[in-house]
Amino acid sequence: MNGMEGATKSPLYLKMISEQYIQKLVEAFIQGTAVFLVQVKIKPVNKIEVYVDEPNHISIETCRSLSKHIEAALDRDKEDFELMVSSPGIDEPFKVAAQYQKYIGKQVSVLKTDGIKLIGSLAGITNDAIEIETKTTERKQAGKGRQTIIENIIITLHTIKETKLILPF
Repeated sequence: MNGMEGATKSPLYLKMISEQYIQKLVEAFIQGTAVFLVQVKIKPVNKIEVYVDEPNHISIETCRSLSKHIEAALDRDKEDFELMVSSPGIDEPFKVAAQYQKYIGKQVSVLKTDGIKLIGSLAGITNDAIEIETKTTERKQAGKGRQTIIENIIITLHTIKETKLILPF
């Protein structure tokens, strides 16, 4: 024995599946549909995670069909893998512009790279920025009572560290 017999069965010797390859498979499947790719992750030992969504809500059937499409393009005899296709969690940060588009009109929390956190209604998105509408209540300068101040704030995408949907509980 030269020490290599049986070594090909070790996970260290398995061929790594690339994120780019999986991404191309997903893009081919979703082309011409409302489905959009959020993220592809390949974890150690070929654990493949694919996150997709739609402007409304993605169906389990769509995820199942995409999973079958990906599996058909991979050979389990050559590449042992685990595959999971799902929508991103509702509490996960936004990763792509289509997620911002999906949640226009909803409450979001935006953490900027400078540490400033803004909470407001997502009013819109352009190629390089989002707009959120914030509301604050302040004491009136004259007289008694409080007044609501509405402000629309433009935030460039490159200054956003993280944006999350605020769940209305």
